[in-house]
Amino acid sequence: MTLQSKVKSAARPVICGAFLLLTAAPAWAATNVSGSITTNTTWTLAGSPYIVTSYISIYNNATLTIEPGVEIRFNAGASLLVGSGSFSTGTLKAQGT
Repeated sequence: MTLQSKVKSAARPVICGAFLLLTAAPAWAATNVSGSITTNTTWTLAGSPYIVTSYISIYNNATLTIEPGVEIRFNAGASLLVGSGSFSTGTLKAQGT
């Protein structure tokens, strides 16, 4: 075995290890949400985590469905209101795991 082949074979595990580190780390982007939900809406795992930046209001007979595994974070002062009085209802469906 030549010195060059020894260097190549010694470097392979390091290169493979670096490749695995770079490809194994998931890259998720948060989804910022706020405002009114007036039509049926689903928050999916693909969009998670959802960051509630101010208020969320569900009304106009709309339903917000939250799929299993979805993470929701609230900024300070943010809120979630389901329905707005007796004439404007809303529904929250959280399908937990």
